[in-house]
Amino acid sequence: MQSGIYNLANTPGLVAASNSTYEARQVGFYYDVQLGWNDFLFLHTTGREDEVSVLATNNNKFFYPSVDASLVLTKAIASLDNSKWLDMWKLRGSVSKVGQVNLGPGANAYGAYSLIPSINQANGFPYSGQAGYQLNPQFISPDLKPEITKSWEVGTDVKMFDGRVDGSLTYYAEHTNNQTLTTSIAWSTGFSNLLANAGETESKGIEAALRLTLLRNRNWNVDLASTYTYSDNRVLSIFPGLNNLSISQYGDGTGAYAVPGYQFPEIMGYDYMRYNGKVEVNAVTGMPIVNPQLVYLGNANARDILSFTPTVTFKSFSLAAVMEYRGGYKRYNSIGFNMDWSGMGIRTAEYNRQRFVFPNSVYQDGTGKWVNNTSILISENGNGNGGFWTDVTENEAVTSNYISNGAFWKLRELSLTYSLSPKIAKATKVIKSASISAVGRNLLIWVPKTNLYTDPDYSDAGSTSNGIGLTGYQPPPSRYFGGNISINF
Repeated sequence: MQSGIYNLANTPGLVAASNSTYEARQVGFYYDVQLGWNDFLFLHTTGREDEVSVLATNNNKFFYPSVDASLVLTKAIASLDNSKWLDMWKLRGSVSKVGQVNLGPGANAYGAYSLIPSINQANGFPYSGQAGYQLNPQFISPDLKPEITKSWEVGTDVKMFDGRVDGSLTYYAEHTNNQTLTTSIAWSTGFSNLLANAGETESKGIEAALRLTLLRNRNWNVDLASTYTYSDNRVLSIFPGLNNLSISQYGDGTGAYAVPGYQFPEIMGYDYMRYNGKVEVNAVTGMPIVNPQLVYLGNANARDILSFTPTVTFKSFSLAAVMEYRGGYKRYNSIGFNMDWSGMGIRTAEYNRQRFVFPNSVYQDGTGKWVNNTSILISENGNGNGGFWTDVTENEAVTSNYISNGAFWKLRELSLTYSLSPKIAKATKVIKSASISAVGRNLLIWVPKTNLYTDPDYSDAGSTSNGIGLTGYQPPPSRYFGGNISINF
Protein backbone atom coordinates (compact mmCIF):
# COMPACT_ATOMS: atom_id res chain seq x y z
CA MET A 1 0.00 0.00 0.00
CA GLN A 2 1.31 3.42 -0.98
CA SER A 3 0.98 6.10 1.68
CA GLY A 4 -0.79 9.33 0.73
CA ILE A 5 -3.08 7.74 -1.88
CA TYR A 6 -6.61 7.67 -0.52
CA ASN A 7 -8.39 5.28 -2.85
CA LEU A 8 -9.92 1.83 -2.35
CA ALA A 9 -7.77 0.54 -5.19
CA ASN A 10 -4.64 1.39 -3.17
CA THR A 11 -4.34 -2.01 -1.52
CA PRO A 12 -2.13 -5.07 -1.92
CA GLY A 13 -5.18 -7.29 -1.36
CA LEU A 14 -7.64 -8.63 -3.91
CA VAL A 15 -10.34 -6.04 -3.38
CA ALA A 16 -12.11 -5.32 -6.70
CA ALA A 17 -13.18 -1.78 -5.89
CA SER A 18 -12.25 1.82 -6.40
CA ASN A 19 -13.66 5.21 -5.59
CA SER A 20 -13.44 8.66 -7.10
CA THR A 21 -14.31 12.20 -6.09
CA TYR A 22 -14.37 15.14 -8.48
CA GLU A 23 -14.98 18.78 -7.84
CA ALA A 24 -15.08 21.40 -10.58
CA ARG A 25 -16.52 24.89 -10.81
CA GLN A 26 -17.72 27.05 -13.65
CA VAL A 27 -18.93 30.60 -13.17
CA GLY A 28 -20.54 32.49 -16.03
CA PHE A 29 -21.87 35.99 -16.64
CA TYR A 30 -23.94 36.71 -19.71
CA TYR A 31 -26.28 39.19 -21.34
CA ASP A 32 -28.97 38.84 -24.01
CA VAL A 33 -30.45 41.90 -25.75
CA GLN A 34 -33.12 41.87 -28.46
CA LEU A 35 -34.25 45.00 -30.33
CA GLY A 36 -36.81 45.50 -33.07
CA TRP A 37 -38.06 48.43 -35.13
CA ASN A 38 -41.37 48.66 -37.03
CA ASP A 39 -41.61 44.89 -37.21
CA PHE A 40 -39.07 44.64 -40.06
CA LEU A 41 -35.61 45.42 -38.60
CA PHE A 42 -34.25 43.28 -35.78
CA LEU A 43 -31.00 43.24 -33.81
CA HIS A 44 -29.95 40.56 -31.33
CA THR A 45 -26.74 40.45 -29.33
CA THR A 46 -25.43 38.12 -26.64
CA GLY A 47 -22.25 37.85 -24.62
CA ARG A 48 -20.88 35.50 -22.02
CA GLU A 49 -17.75 35.28 -19.91
CA ASP A 50 -16.87 31.97 -18.32
CA GLU A 51 -14.35 31.11 -15.64
CA VAL A 52 -13.58 27.39 -15.32
CA SER A 53 -11.55 25.63 -12.66
CA VAL A 54 -10.34 22.82 -14.94
CA LEU A 55 -7.81 25.03 -16.77
CA ALA A 56 -4.73 26.82 -15.48
CA THR A 57 -5.46 30.22 -13.92
CA ASN A 58 -3.84 32.11 -16.81
CA ASN A 59 -6.17 30.42 -19.34
CA ASN A 60 -9.40 29.82 -17.45
CA LYS A 61 -11.31 33.01 -18.37
CA PHE A 62 -12.74 33.62 -21.82
CA PHE A 63 -15.41 35.91 -23.29
CA TYR A 64 -17.51 35.15 -26.35
CA PRO A 65 -20.05 37.57 -27.86
CA SER A 66 -22.42 37.37 -30.83
CA VAL A 67 -24.46 39.79 -32.94
CA ASP A 68 -27.14 38.93 -35.50
CA ALA A 69 -29.40 41.21 -37.50
CA SER A 70 -32.25 40.69 -39.96
CA LEU A 71 -34.26 42.83 -42.35
CA VAL A 72 -37.71 41.68 -43.51
CA LEU A 73 -37.96 43.23 -46.95
CA THR A 74 -41.63 42.39 -47.39
CA LYS A 75 -42.35 44.51 -44.32
CA ALA A 76 -39.93 47.31 -45.13
CA ILE A 77 -40.90 47.85 -48.81
CA ALA A 78 -44.57 48.53 -49.51
CA SER A 79 -44.54 47.14 -53.05
CA LEU A 80 -43.22 43.81 -51.77
CA ASP A 81 -45.67 43.80 -48.86
CA ASN A 82 -48.56 44.04 -51.33
CA SER A 83 -47.25 41.27 -53.58
CA LYS A 84 -49.74 38.47 -54.31
CA TRP A 85 -47.09 35.82 -54.80
CA LEU A 86 -44.32 36.79 -52.35
CA ASP A 87 -45.25 35.92 -48.77
CA MET A 88 -41.98 36.81 -47.03
CA TRP A 89 -38.43 37.80 -47.95
CA LYS A 90 -35.77 38.28 -45.30
CA LEU A 91 -32.07 39.12 -45.33
CA ARG A 92 -29.94 38.15 -42.34
CA GLY A 93 -26.39 38.11 -41.08
CA SER A 94 -24.47 37.28 -37.94
CA VAL A 95 -21.03 37.43 -36.35
CA SER A 96 -20.06 35.32 -33.34
CA LYS A 97 -17.25 34.09 -31.17
CA VAL A 98 -17.61 30.80 -29.29
CA GLY A 99 -15.34 29.34 -26.62
CA GLN A 100 -15.27 25.82 -25.25
CA VAL A 101 -13.03 23.61 -23.14
CA ASN A 102 -12.21 20.30 -24.81
CA LEU A 103 -10.34 17.84 -22.61
CA GLY A 104 -10.86 14.87 -24.91
CA PRO A 105 -12.78 11.61 -24.38
CA GLY A 106 -10.40 10.41 -21.65
CA ALA A 107 -11.35 13.12 -19.16
CA ASN A 108 -13.78 12.49 -16.32
CA ALA A 109 -17.32 13.79 -16.47
CA TYR A 110 -16.44 17.14 -14.88
CA GLY A 111 -12.95 17.55 -16.31
CA ALA A 112 -11.60 18.09 -12.82
CA TYR A 113 -7.83 17.69 -12.29
CA SER A 114 -7.37 16.63 -15.93
CA LEU A 115 -4.21 18.72 -16.31
CA ILE A 116 -2.51 16.85 -13.48
CA PRO A 117 -0.95 13.45 -14.36
CA SER A 118 -2.80 10.73 -12.48
CA ILE A 119 -1.81 7.21 -11.42
CA ASN A 120 -3.85 4.02 -11.54
CA GLN A 121 -3.51 0.48 -10.28
CA ALA A 122 -1.61 -1.30 -13.07
CA ASN A 123 -3.04 -4.29 -14.93
CA GLY A 124 -2.28 -7.53 -13.12
CA PHE A 125 -1.89 -5.89 -9.72
CA PRO A 126 -2.08 -6.42 -6.84
CA TYR A 127 0.20 -9.44 -7.40
CA SER A 128 1.40 -11.65 -4.55
CA GLY A 129 0.41 -9.03 -2.05
CA GLN A 130 2.28 -6.25 -3.85
CA ALA A 131 0.59 -3.18 -5.28
CA GLY A 132 1.64 -1.72 -8.64
CA TYR A 133 0.86 1.64 -10.16
CA GLN A 134 1.20 3.34 -13.51
CA LEU A 135 0.71 6.83 -14.91
CA ASN A 136 -2.34 7.57 -17.02
CA PRO A 137 -0.98 7.15 -20.58
CA GLN A 138 -2.59 10.39 -21.77
CA PHE A 139 -0.73 13.59 -21.04
CA ILE A 140 -2.72 16.82 -21.26
CA SER A 141 -0.77 20.00 -21.84
CA PRO A 142 -0.70 22.03 -18.59
CA ASP A 143 -0.98 25.18 -20.74
CA LEU A 144 -4.18 23.99 -22.45
CA LYS A 145 -6.34 26.86 -23.69
CA PRO A 146 -10.03 26.92 -24.61
CA GLU A 147 -10.91 26.43 -28.26
CA ILE A 148 -12.06 29.71 -29.81
CA THR A 149 -14.16 29.75 -32.98
CA LYS A 150 -14.95 33.00 -34.78
CA SER A 151 -17.59 32.85 -37.47
CA TRP A 152 -19.80 34.95 -39.68
CA GLU A 153 -22.61 34.19 -42.07
CA VAL A 154 -25.02 35.90 -44.43
CA GLY A 155 -28.21 34.49 -45.83
CA THR A 156 -31.72 34.96 -47.07
CA ASP A 157 -35.10 33.30 -46.44
CA VAL A 158 -38.07 33.44 -48.78
CA LYS A 159 -41.66 32.13 -48.83
CA MET A 160 -43.89 32.29 -51.89
CA PHE A 161 -47.29 31.28 -53.24
CA ASP A 162 -49.12 31.00 -49.95
CA GLY A 163 -46.37 28.93 -48.35
CA ARG A 164 -46.09 26.43 -51.19
CA VAL A 165 -42.46 27.41 -51.76
CA ASP A 166 -40.17 27.89 -48.76
CA GLY A 167 -36.41 28.28 -49.21
CA SER A 168 -33.23 29.55 -47.59
CA LEU A 169 -29.62 30.09 -48.64
CA THR A 170 -26.65 30.69 -46.33
CA TYR A 171 -22.94 31.31 -46.83
CA TYR A 172 -20.75 30.83 -43.75
CA ALA A 173 -17.11 31.03 -42.72
CA GLU A 174 -15.51 29.82 -39.48
CA HIS A 175 -12.00 30.14 -38.07
CA THR A 176 -10.91 28.07 -35.05
CA ASN A 177 -7.82 28.76 -32.95
CA ASN A 178 -6.30 26.49 -30.30
CA GLN A 179 -8.13 23.45 -31.61
CA THR A 180 -7.64 20.57 -29.19
CA LEU A 181 -6.40 17.30 -30.71
CA THR A 182 -4.79 14.09 -29.48
CA THR A 183 -1.58 12.83 -31.06
CA SER A 184 0.63 9.81 -30.38
CA ILE A 185 3.99 10.42 -28.70
CA ALA A 186 6.96 8.19 -27.89
CA TRP A 187 6.56 5.90 -24.88
CA SER A 188 9.97 7.09 -23.75
CA THR A 189 8.19 10.22 -22.48
CA GLY A 190 6.26 8.08 -20.01
CA PHE A 191 3.02 8.60 -21.96
CA SER A 192 1.47 7.26 -25.16
CA ASN A 193 -0.46 10.29 -26.39
CA LEU A 194 -0.65 14.03 -25.92
CA LEU A 195 -3.71 16.27 -25.81
CA ALA A 196 -2.82 19.85 -26.69
CA ASN A 197 -3.86 22.90 -28.67
CA ALA A 198 -2.77 21.68 -32.08
CA GLY A 199 -3.29 24.71 -34.27
CA GLU A 200 -6.00 26.35 -36.33
CA THR A 201 -8.57 25.42 -38.95
CA GLU A 202 -11.01 27.22 -41.19
CA SER A 203 -14.29 26.15 -42.72
CA LYS A 204 -16.29 27.77 -45.48
CA GLY A 205 -19.43 26.58 -47.12
CA ILE A 206 -22.95 26.93 -48.43
CA GLU A 207 -26.16 25.65 -46.88
CA ALA A 208 -29.38 25.62 -48.90
CA ALA A 209 -32.87 24.35 -48.12
CA LEU A 210 -36.03 24.17 -50.22
CA ARG A 211 -39.50 22.87 -49.44
CA LEU A 212 -42.18 22.55 -52.13
CA THR A 213 -45.85 21.75 -51.63
CA LEU A 214 -46.64 20.05 -54.92
CA LEU A 215 -50.27 19.25 -54.14
CA ARG A 216 -52.61 20.47 -51.44
CA ASN A 217 -56.36 19.84 -51.24
CA ARG A 218 -58.94 18.35 -48.91
CA ASN A 219 -57.63 14.78 -49.08
CA TRP A 220 -54.12 15.04 -50.47
CA ASN A 221 -50.93 16.79 -49.46
CA VAL A 222 -47.66 16.15 -51.29
CA ASP A 223 -44.47 17.85 -50.01
CA LEU A 224 -40.87 17.60 -51.16
CA ALA A 225 -38.13 18.98 -48.91
CA SER A 226 -34.47 19.12 -49.90
CA THR A 227 -31.24 20.37 -48.35
CA TYR A 228 -27.75 20.82 -49.78
CA THR A 229 -24.49 21.52 -47.95
CA TYR A 230 -21.06 22.20 -49.38
CA SER A 231 -18.17 22.50 -46.92
CA ASP A 232 -14.49 23.27 -47.38
CA ASN A 233 -12.84 22.43 -44.07
CA ARG A 234 -9.07 23.00 -44.04
CA VAL A 235 -6.17 22.86 -41.60
CA LEU A 236 -4.15 26.07 -41.48
CA SER A 237 -1.47 25.13 -38.96
CA ILE A 238 -0.53 22.46 -36.39
CA PHE A 239 2.30 21.99 -33.90
CA PRO A 240 5.43 23.94 -34.95
CA GLY A 241 7.92 21.69 -36.71
CA LEU A 242 5.39 19.02 -37.72
CA ASN A 243 4.35 18.37 -41.32
CA ASN A 244 1.28 16.43 -40.23
CA LEU A 245 -0.50 15.30 -37.09
CA SER A 246 -1.90 11.80 -36.63
CA ILE A 247 -5.54 11.74 -35.57
CA SER A 248 -6.13 7.99 -35.89
CA GLN A 249 -3.82 5.43 -37.46
CA TYR A 250 -3.06 1.76 -37.94
CA GLY A 251 0.21 0.09 -37.02
CA ASP A 252 1.92 0.79 -40.36
CA GLY A 253 1.16 4.52 -40.17
CA THR A 254 -1.81 4.51 -42.53
CA GLY A 255 -4.54 6.70 -41.07
CA ALA A 256 -6.31 10.03 -40.81
CA TYR A 257 -4.09 13.10 -40.37
CA ALA A 258 -4.31 16.84 -39.94
CA VAL A 259 -2.14 18.37 -42.67
CA PRO A 260 -1.66 22.13 -43.12
CA GLY A 261 -3.17 23.29 -46.39
CA TYR A 262 -5.27 20.15 -46.84
CA GLN A 263 -8.85 19.19 -46.05
CA PHE A 264 -9.46 17.86 -42.55
CA PRO A 265 -8.84 15.03 -42.10
CA GLU A 266 -6.59 13.76 -44.89
CA ILE A 267 -5.99 10.04 -45.47
CA MET A 268 -2.29 9.23 -45.58
CA GLY A 269 -0.78 5.90 -46.52
CA TYR A 270 1.47 4.12 -49.01
CA ASP A 271 1.38 4.24 -52.79
CA TYR A 272 3.51 3.16 -55.73
CA MET A 273 6.26 5.28 -57.22
CA ARG A 274 4.76 7.20 -60.12
CA TYR A 275 6.00 8.93 -63.25
CA ASN A 276 3.51 11.44 -64.68
CA GLY A 277 0.78 9.63 -62.77
CA LYS A 278 1.68 6.18 -64.08
CA VAL A 279 2.96 3.38 -61.82
CA GLU A 280 6.66 2.62 -62.10
CA VAL A 281 7.48 -1.09 -62.47
CA ASN A 282 10.68 -3.09 -62.45
CA ALA A 283 11.85 -3.56 -66.05
CA VAL A 284 12.74 -7.22 -65.39
CA THR A 285 10.06 -8.50 -62.99
CA GLY A 286 7.19 -6.24 -64.01
CA MET A 287 6.34 -5.76 -60.34
CA PRO A 288 5.29 -2.27 -59.21
CA ILE A 289 7.80 -0.27 -57.16
CA VAL A 290 6.48 0.86 -53.76
CA ASN A 291 7.05 4.36 -52.39
CA PRO A 292 8.38 3.85 -48.83
CA GLN A 293 7.10 7.26 -47.68
CA LEU A 294 3.61 8.13 -46.47
CA VAL A 295 1.75 10.17 -49.09
CA TYR A 296 -1.55 12.05 -49.24
CA LEU A 297 -4.35 9.89 -50.63
CA GLY A 298 -7.50 11.98 -50.33
CA ASN A 299 -9.89 13.96 -48.19
CA ALA A 300 -11.92 11.90 -45.71
CA ASN A 301 -14.69 14.41 -45.03
CA ALA A 302 -17.69 14.61 -47.37
CA ARG A 303 -17.78 17.99 -49.12
CA ASP A 304 -21.22 17.55 -50.66
CA ILE A 305 -24.32 16.41 -48.75
CA LEU A 306 -27.69 16.40 -50.49
CA SER A 307 -30.96 15.15 -48.99
CA PHE A 308 -34.52 14.62 -50.22
CA THR A 309 -37.51 14.13 -47.96
CA PRO A 310 -40.75 13.46 -49.88
CA THR A 311 -43.99 13.15 -47.90
CA VAL A 312 -47.33 12.02 -49.32
CA THR A 313 -50.44 12.33 -47.13
CA PHE A 314 -53.87 10.95 -48.05
CA LYS A 315 -56.53 11.56 -45.43
CA SER A 316 -55.18 9.83 -42.30
CA PHE A 317 -52.31 8.01 -44.00
CA SER A 318 -48.83 9.46 -44.51
CA LEU A 319 -45.90 7.95 -46.43
CA ALA A 320 -42.50 9.60 -45.88
CA ALA A 321 -38.94 8.86 -46.97
CA VAL A 322 -35.48 10.26 -46.29
CA MET A 323 -32.83 9.93 -49.01
CA GLU A 324 -29.29 11.26 -48.81
CA TYR A 325 -26.27 11.63 -51.05
CA ARG A 326 -22.72 12.23 -49.81
CA GLY A 327 -19.75 12.80 -52.07
CA GLY A 328 -16.41 14.48 -52.58
CA TYR A 329 -14.32 12.27 -50.29
CA LYS A 330 -12.41 8.99 -49.98
CA ARG A 331 -12.39 5.92 -47.74
CA TYR A 332 -9.62 3.50 -46.81
CA ASN A 333 -10.85 -0.09 -46.44
CA SER A 334 -8.47 -1.92 -44.10
CA ILE A 335 -10.34 -5.17 -44.63
CA GLY A 336 -9.21 -5.23 -48.25
CA PHE A 337 -5.75 -6.77 -47.87
CA ASN A 338 -7.07 -9.71 -45.86
CA MET A 339 -9.72 -10.31 -48.50
CA ASP A 340 -6.96 -10.38 -51.13
CA TRP A 341 -4.80 -12.72 -49.06
CA SER A 342 -7.65 -15.19 -48.57
CA GLY A 343 -8.80 -14.99 -52.18
CA MET A 344 -12.20 -13.62 -51.14
CA GLY A 345 -11.58 -10.18 -52.66
CA ILE A 346 -13.01 -9.60 -56.12
CA ARG A 347 -9.72 -7.94 -57.10
CA THR A 348 -8.05 -11.35 -57.01
CA ALA A 349 -10.33 -12.59 -59.79
CA GLU A 350 -9.00 -10.00 -62.23
CA TYR A 351 -6.98 -11.44 -65.13
CA ASN A 352 -8.26 -14.93 -64.17
CA ARG A 353 -5.64 -14.98 -61.41
CA GLN A 354 -2.89 -15.33 -63.97
CA ARG A 355 0.22 -13.26 -64.61
CA PHE A 356 -0.59 -9.90 -66.17
CA VAL A 357 0.85 -6.57 -67.24
CA PHE A 358 0.37 -4.10 -64.42
CA PRO A 359 -2.14 -1.55 -65.74
CA ASN A 360 -1.17 2.07 -66.46
CA SER A 361 2.50 1.37 -65.77
CA VAL A 362 5.88 2.49 -67.13
CA TYR A 363 9.48 1.31 -66.84
CA GLN A 364 12.92 2.69 -67.63
CA ASP A 365 14.74 1.08 -70.53
CA GLY A 366 18.51 0.71 -70.81
CA THR A 367 18.93 4.35 -71.79
CA GLY A 368 16.96 5.64 -68.82
CA LYS A 369 13.96 6.57 -70.99
CA TRP A 370 10.49 5.97 -69.56
CA VAL A 371 8.50 3.50 -71.68
CA ASN A 372 4.83 2.54 -71.44
CA ASN A 373 4.64 -1.06 -70.23
CA THR A 374 2.63 -3.21 -72.63
CA SER A 375 4.45 -6.53 -72.46
CA ILE A 376 6.37 -7.17 -69.22
CA LEU A 377 4.29 -9.57 -67.10
CA ILE A 378 4.58 -9.58 -63.32
CA SER A 379 6.90 -12.37 -62.12
CA GLU A 380 5.76 -15.51 -60.36
CA ASN A 381 7.21 -15.45 -56.85
CA GLY A 382 5.77 -18.65 -55.42
CA ASN A 383 2.79 -17.02 -53.74
CA GLY A 384 0.32 -18.11 -56.40
CA ASN A 385 -2.13 -15.96 -58.34
CA GLY A 386 0.67 -14.79 -60.56
CA GLY A 387 2.74 -13.77 -57.54
CA PHE A 388 0.87 -10.53 -56.91
CA TRP A 389 -2.44 -10.73 -55.06
CA THR A 390 -0.98 -12.42 -51.98
CA ASP A 391 2.25 -10.44 -52.09
CA VAL A 392 2.49 -8.34 -48.92
CA THR A 393 5.07 -5.83 -50.12
CA GLU A 394 3.82 -5.03 -53.62
CA ASN A 395 0.06 -5.37 -53.00
CA GLU A 396 -1.33 -5.85 -49.51
CA ALA A 397 0.81 -3.21 -47.79
CA VAL A 398 0.03 -0.57 -50.42
CA THR A 399 -2.74 1.62 -49.00
CA SER A 400 -3.80 3.09 -52.34
CA ASN A 401 -4.97 -0.36 -53.51
CA TYR A 402 -7.76 -0.16 -50.94
CA ILE A 403 -8.77 3.50 -51.31
CA SER A 404 -12.27 3.89 -52.72
CA ASN A 405 -14.65 6.69 -53.56
CA GLY A 406 -16.69 7.32 -50.39
CA ALA A 407 -19.75 8.60 -52.27
CA PHE A 408 -23.14 6.96 -51.78
CA TRP A 409 -26.86 7.35 -52.22
CA LYS A 410 -28.81 5.94 -49.30
CA LEU A 411 -32.46 5.40 -48.46
CA ARG A 412 -32.07 6.26 -44.80
CA GLU A 413 -35.68 5.92 -43.73
CA LEU A 414 -39.13 4.95 -45.00
CA SER A 415 -42.23 5.20 -42.83
CA LEU A 416 -45.98 4.68 -43.16
CA THR A 417 -48.16 6.32 -40.53
CA TYR A 418 -51.87 6.20 -39.75
CA SER A 419 -53.16 9.05 -37.57
CA LEU A 420 -56.42 8.68 -35.70
CA SER A 421 -59.11 11.04 -36.99
CA PRO A 422 -59.57 14.09 -34.69
CA LYS A 423 -63.33 13.37 -34.67
CA ILE A 424 -62.78 9.83 -33.41
CA ALA A 425 -60.26 11.02 -30.84
CA LYS A 426 -62.67 13.67 -29.60
CA ALA A 427 -65.46 11.11 -29.29
CA THR A 428 -63.39 9.06 -26.84
CA LYS A 429 -63.22 12.10 -24.50
CA VAL A 430 -59.90 10.69 -23.30
CA ILE A 431 -57.52 10.60 -26.25
CA LYS A 432 -56.28 13.87 -27.75
CA SER A 433 -54.39 12.24 -30.62
CA ALA A 434 -53.00 8.85 -31.62
CA SER A 435 -50.95 7.34 -34.42
CA ILE A 436 -49.38 4.03 -35.42
CA SER A 437 -46.48 3.71 -37.85
CA ALA A 438 -44.19 1.18 -39.48
CA VAL A 439 -40.58 2.32 -39.94
CA GLY A 440 -37.56 1.01 -41.81
CA ARG A 441 -34.10 2.58 -41.58
CA ASN A 442 -30.88 2.14 -43.56
CA LEU A 443 -32.81 0.21 -46.19
CA LEU A 444 -30.87 0.64 -49.45
CA ILE A 445 -27.48 1.97 -50.52
CA TRP A 446 -25.89 2.66 -53.90
CA VAL A 447 -22.10 3.07 -54.10
CA PRO A 448 -19.56 3.54 -56.95
CA LYS A 449 -17.96 0.51 -58.55
CA THR A 450 -14.64 1.37 -56.89
CA ASN A 451 -16.17 0.57 -53.48
CA LEU A 452 -15.79 -3.21 -53.30
CA TYR A 453 -16.07 -3.49 -49.55
CA THR A 454 -18.61 -1.89 -47.24
CA ASP A 455 -20.94 0.94 -46.30
CA PRO A 456 -18.67 4.01 -46.06
CA ASP A 457 -21.00 5.70 -43.56
CA TYR A 458 -19.09 4.68 -40.43
CA SER A 459 -15.60 4.95 -39.00
CA ASP A 460 -13.19 2.26 -37.82
CA ALA A 461 -11.82 4.84 -35.34
CA GLY A 462 -15.15 5.06 -33.49
CA SER A 463 -17.99 7.54 -33.35
CA THR A 464 -16.19 9.96 -30.98
CA SER A 465 -12.98 10.29 -33.01
CA ASN A 466 -12.17 12.92 -35.63
CA GLY A 467 -10.10 10.26 -37.41
CA ILE A 468 -12.78 9.47 -39.98
CA GLY A 469 -12.18 7.91 -43.39
CA LEU A 470 -11.11 4.50 -42.11
CA THR A 471 -13.31 1.41 -42.41
CA GLY A 472 -12.46 -2.12 -41.40
CA TYR A 473 -13.88 -4.98 -39.40
CA GLN A 474 -16.56 -3.18 -37.42
CA PRO A 475 -20.10 -4.12 -38.47
CA PRO A 476 -21.52 -1.46 -40.79
CA PRO A 477 -24.80 0.30 -39.88
CA SER A 478 -27.59 -2.23 -39.46
CA ARG A 479 -30.84 -2.37 -41.39
CA TYR A 480 -33.71 -1.70 -39.00
CA PHE A 481 -37.41 -2.50 -39.11
CA GLY A 482 -39.80 -1.41 -36.39
CA GLY A 483 -42.95 0.37 -35.45
CA ASN A 484 -44.24 3.11 -33.21
CA ILE A 485 -47.49 3.69 -31.37
CA SER A 486 -48.14 7.17 -30.00
CA ILE A 487 -51.11 8.15 -27.82
CA ASN A 488 -51.61 11.56 -26.22
CA PHE A 489 -54.18 11.93 -23.45
